Amino acid sequence: MNPVDEIRMQAFMLGNGKYYVPCFTIFLLRAILLPDLWGVFYQDYRRGRKSKPIKSWTIDEYAHCSTDQLKSTLTIHSHSSARQASMGFLVEAGSYIAIVAGVFGMVFCPPYLFSSNTADLVGAGFPFVGGAIFTGSGLIALSNINRRTSQLV
Repeated sequence: MNPVDEIRMQAFMLGNGKYYVPCFTIFLLRAILLPDLWGVFYQDYRRGRKSKPIKSWTIDEYAHCSTDQLKSTLTIHSHSSARQASMGFLVEAGSYIAIVAGVFGMVFCPPYLFSSNTADLVGAGFPFVGGAIFTGSGLIALSNINRRTSQLV
């Protein structure tokens, strides 16, 4: 297996539901260096979305199988609504958490933003800007979710 095949496999696994930090890290760090193959990576991601989930497989269960048998086991099937619903819930919950965390960070900063002490100003400025970024990101994510939902109806 060469490095490009490794990235393709990670793209397939991400599409198949393996959401782990090492999987994201390997994919992102290597995919950034190969922008000309992003289309191939996206196709592998989509192929993973359409395949049966394999993240719970163990070596003991499938060690005796040939590659052709494993390929036939991964027959393409329709994307389960349970995975779509859980991912939608995860994105929506993350959006609300980002909004709450951002507002929380911004609420406690204004008294220090009007201080004459430079240390107070700088110390409160960073959390205030970070909170604004969190809040804005959460709102953008919620609007994207709402837009996709309204397009489906």
